[in-house]
Amino acid sequence: MKQVKLKVLDRFLIQLSLDKDGKAGSHSLSELNQMLKIIDKFNFSEEERKDLNIRNEGGALKWNSENDIEKEFEIGDEQFQVIKTLLEKKDKAKDFDLSNLIGWNHIAEQFEYKFQ
Repeated sequence: MKQVKLKVLDRFLIQLSLDKDGKAGSHSLSELNQMLKIIDKFNFSEEERKDLNIRNEGGALKWNSENDIEKEFEIGDEQFQVIKTLLEKKDKAKDFDLSNLIGWNHIAEQFEYKFQ
């Protein structure tokens, strides 16, 4: 088991990327189950949704950033590796842009992904 600390943006980026990757195909049933477990683990409780005022405005997710503190999660080694592999795939495919660079850098740090 590993401990990771994630902010709201980090959690959304991981959830959305796993969802997109899972729908792209070429995964075993075991891999897809791990993806769903991770998405569920990083989901927001009703209390968090209210405290953060998470909302959809014109297709964009918004929240009150002053309440955005890192939340610690315990994650299994297999799930940790799924996210690290996701980072590797996105990096190899050059599937990053400047709009979420801070979030992706933080995720890479938490999941021990090294890049040049």
